[in-house]
Amino acid sequence: MVHHTFPSESHRQAYTLPILWGDRLVARFDRKLDRTTNTFVVLGLWLEDEALGLDEAFAEALAGGFASFVKFLGASKLDATAIREPLLRQRACASEHSPSSPKQSDD
Repeated sequence: MVHHTFPSESHRQAYTLPILWGDRLVARFDRKLDRTTNTFVVLGLWLEDEALGLDEAFAEALAGGFASFVKFLGASKLDATAIREPLLRQRACASEHSPSSPKQSDD
């Protein structure tokens, strides 16, 4: 019997980065840096435990991790619209580098 792998499955396995929280592997994500817009784009996020999608502490930690990644890359924006879990997407999009976050003044 031949096992068929859907493109999204093989893509997920080959190109994702792990997300550790504490000492546990809790998620994986795929990403790209759009150099034309200088935007760090989250292409997908897959949780090992779906309950984390409702966890406030994890949502804040994830948003902070993505903000650090954006800063490390020297990107100016984060596009997290591909994150399916509403709480995680909202926290990531509310981070300092998200295109949907309010602009901060230098006053």
